[in-house]
Amino acid sequence: MELGHLRQEADTEMLSKVFWYAWEGAVLSAKLEKSGAPLELVGELFLHHVKAYARPENNIGKEISGTAIASGSVD
Repeated sequence: MELGHLRQEADTEMLSKVFWYAWEGAVLSAKLEKSGAPLELVGELFLHHVKAYARPENNIGKEISGTAIASGSVD
C-alpha cells in the first residue's frame, strides 16, 4: 500500500495496533488448532476493515491481497 491510499481520518497507529494484537492472537490459535485458519481469518477481516478507510479514487481491493499480508510483502 502506498501513502495516500487511506482517507486522512484513518487512525493508522490504531489500525496497526489492532492488526498486531489480532495477529498475535491468531498465531497462538493457529498453533493450538494446528491450522492456518485463524491467520487467514484475521488477515481477511483486517483487509475488509482497512478497505472501509480507502479513499474513493483508489481501488484498494486490487492492490492488497491476503496472500501479500501473510507473506509480509505489502508495498
